[in-house]
Amino acid sequence: MQAGEFDVARAALDRALALNHHNAEAWLLRGELERRHGNHAEAVDALQSALASDPGSAQAYQLIVDVFLALGDNANALRYLKHGADNARNGDALKQHLEAWN
Repeated sequence: MQAGEFDVARAALDRALALNHHNAEAWLLRGELERRHGNHAEAVDALQSALASDPGSAQAYQLIVDVFLALGDNANALRYLKHGADNARNGDALKQHLEAWN
């Protein structure tokens, strides 16, 4: 994705979130967008908002774990992995990831 496309995508997600600040899917997409562009702090913020809006989102848990791993923050990665394995809908992949971690 080029810089102009990134800006357009970010603006569209900002508009969606302005209409509904609790739109978990928009927060998830925003987190993924920021992660792909190396904006890790923004990705974490967006993914935490996604989880606040939808605490059972296995995808949001996996993405936030990936971001923390990219940052070298294994403690937070493991914390979210454990929480996701216990609380996410369809969290089988998170459980497997946790088992492999141990």
